[in-house]
Amino acid sequence: MIFSDYGYNISAPREIAINKESSSVLSEIFSRVYCTKLVLIIASAIIFTTIILFTNSYYKHYRLFLYSFSLVIGHSLNPVWLFQGLEQLKYYSAILVPFRLISAILLIFFINEPSDYLLVNLVNGTINSMAGIFCILWAIKKYNLKFHLITLMQLVQEIKTGALLVLSNLSLTVLNFGNVLILNMIVKNEYVVGQFSVAEKIIQLTKQVLVAYSQVIYPQLSSMSMYGTINLAAFFKKIHRPFLITIFFGSLLICLGAPFIVLFITGEISENTVLYLRLLSLTPLLSAINIKPSQILTVFDLKRSYFNVLFWVAVLSIPINIFFASILNGIGTSISMILNEVFVFIGFYMVIKYHHPQYFILLQPNRNYNG
Repeated sequence: MIFSDYGYNISAPREIAINKESSSVLSEIFSRVYCTKLVLIIASAIIFTTIILFTNSYYKHYRLFLYSFSLVIGHSLNPVWLFQGLEQLKYYSAILVPFRLISAILLIFFINEPSDYLLVNLVNGTINSMAGIFCILWAIKKYNLKFHLITLMQLVQEIKTGALLVLSNLSLTVLNFGNVLILNMIVKNEYVVGQFSVAEKIIQLTKQVLVAYSQVIYPQLSSMSMYGTINLAAFFKKIHRPFLITIFFGSLLICLGAPFIVLFITGEISENTVLYLRLLSLTPLLSAINIKPSQILTVFDLKRSYFNVLFWVAVLSIPINIFFASILNGIGTSISMILNEVFVFIGFYMVIKYHHPQYFILLQPNRNYNG
């Protein structure tokens, strides 16, 4: 999905937000995105099929992989980036709800036995694809969009432009989801890994608040970035500071209420899971702090700096996680995840200060802004 998405979750909303008053420019962006996505889906399908056909262990479960590919198609057709850039996510959500309901009903109707697991991804992928197509057709009519094929040169340019964002998203995936995999490889104890996984999943769930917040403010910041840093500074002061305070108390609540949360989720209190959850409760706050420098780099289209920080932190995270997990098991992986967030902040801070000093003013919390 990272490959087929090709960084448009970052680049497309920015372009849409900046040009949302021009129907012709929106049509151009719309066409470029979906033509590129179509080529990437075809390329992904060819690679995916080749791997399955020539790998015996995968070929035995070819139906599962084939049905699961519908999720990739559904994700690629999803025009959330368009509605995000236009700051019209309410329409997207309203369209999505009935399709989610249909998906749930179909799963209840068709999934009756363990062997029916093959249909889960097929149903979800098919419904997601239908929802994506409906959203596309609705958006074309609502915003008077005109679709046209792009030239080969434009396609090549899109591939080149999005490469760094793809690698950035891949680095984020390593940072967010590689922890359990490394812990499992080092510890080789399903019980310990299971305890840690519960705590990590709770934290990942709470971080969806950060994802939603970032999606909402990103197009606004992109529009304001066209007029310099003053408006952005005022926006961060008015909106971001209260948000950080809210996340601070949320993280504190998770830390203090860890035993009750674990009991509610698992039906029992595991001391290890509670300890992991308390340690990891710091990461939502650290991630929230990283939102500001991350948004600064992306709204000003500083893709190279954004990628460099995430890539090197992802590379560094692997030996750090291995080292701490080898000594402290789940506690070590928790420490590693905290350090990842700290290193990302240091990286963003340093790259903005020394490579893009014109935007460093936005990271100075006590600075008074006028105008």
